[in-house]
Amino acid sequence: EAAPATKNVVLRLEGACGSCPSSTTTMKMGIERVLKERWPDIGSVTRDTDPENQTLDVAAVEKLLGPIGTAVSKLGGTLTVSSAGEAGARGGGGPRGG
Repeated sequence: EAAPATKNVVLRLEGACGSCPSSTTTMKMGIERVLKERWPDIGSVTRDTDPENQTLDVAAVEKLLGPIGTAVSKLGGTLTVSSAGEAGARGGGGPRGG
């Protein structure tokens, strides 16, 4: 995906590259270098999985918090995501308060 206004490029690495720990190095030292050699004024080159390229919404936050939901429940609490996005996320009841 390329954004013409900013000249930023967001890459999706698939197959073995998508889960390889060295894929960030491959992207920065290989792909980004080649792109910048060809187009020196290109913006940033990032992965679609980088935090700045992720959408913050209730579903994404719930998925991220899913693994600790069971622990919170066993402690007698609840964990509810009431909102997420640019205005920030507010937590619901449970041990963390809200």
